[in-house]
Amino acid sequence: MRNFVIGGTLGDAFIAYCKLYDYWKKTGDNIQLFRMNVHQEFDKPLSLFFNNTPFINYRTPCITKFDSTWEKKDAYVKMPGDYINIYWDGIGRYNDRDDPEGIRMDPFPNSFITPDHSIEKNKFCVGIQLNSGGHSGNERGISLTWIKNLRRILSVKRYSIYLFGTEPSTDKRKKIEALCLNNQINNFVSKTSFLEWLSIVACMDYFITFEGLSAYFPMSQKISTFVFFIVPSIILRLPLEWRKQNIIWKINHPMKHKLLRKNPHYSPNTYPIDVNFVKNILEIHNTRT
Repeated sequence: MRNFVIGGTLGDAFIAYCKLYDYWKKTGDNIQLFRMNVHQEFDKPLSLFFNNTPFINYRTPCITKFDSTWEKKDAYVKMPGDYINIYWDGIGRYNDRDDPEGIRMDPFPNSFITPDHSIEKNKFCVGIQLNSGGHSGNERGISLTWIKNLRRILSVKRYSIYLFGTEPSTDKRKKIEALCLNNQINNFVSKTSFLEWLSIVACMDYFITFEGLSAYFPMSQKISTFVFFIVPSIILRLPLEWRKQNIIWKINHPMKHKLLRKNPHYSPNTYPIDVNFVKNILEIHNTRT
């Protein structure tokens, strides 16, 4: 068994998973995985995901108290394992070091997630991730107006729309429910467990989302994905295979959200692009009559 250390939350952890899967596939070695991050609340979903694989033992709780030398290069020798960074090519940037020798990213790993076969496939299934990044200063999200407008220009006979995400507010959940009922959208917002969410996403024919795990997972499972992003450095996480086979679309950051927080990712309720453009993309992919 070999020890590895990762940082970040869900999306960064999945990038690391693609590398750890490649390592396991080549060596057969089981892995004991540690995470160093202040967001301990992500231990539960990450435990569910990693411990669902046959080769990773995810250690909890994550390490939240860092040594005072954490930002210095010599901090890496104090970690309980070899550090895996967040970049697809393994080259260290900013305060990160290079990945260990021999670590490569498999862009299409086996996720060991069983697709939910109860999803009807008589229509072209389009999944939309309402939000990602958590309900904090890192939240990215697609506006309900955009989702409604897209639904209304897509044929109900040819397309099934599935809406995913989380919403802690009861009032907002009621608005989402009303939108879905009035526009023939399958509503899974705040209605699935973490693994259930992944198992339903795995059944989609196409997925629309901001960057993050909700983009990385479907792309890794070869589900065509339209990914919105704001910060250019996100591209450094995406292997060339994902960029070639999907649409990675940079949008302008709404100025009003820039004024609210310094975090450049913060962009809830975004109207990202003309829905007719997305419709044309879906028509290319939907070969069903």
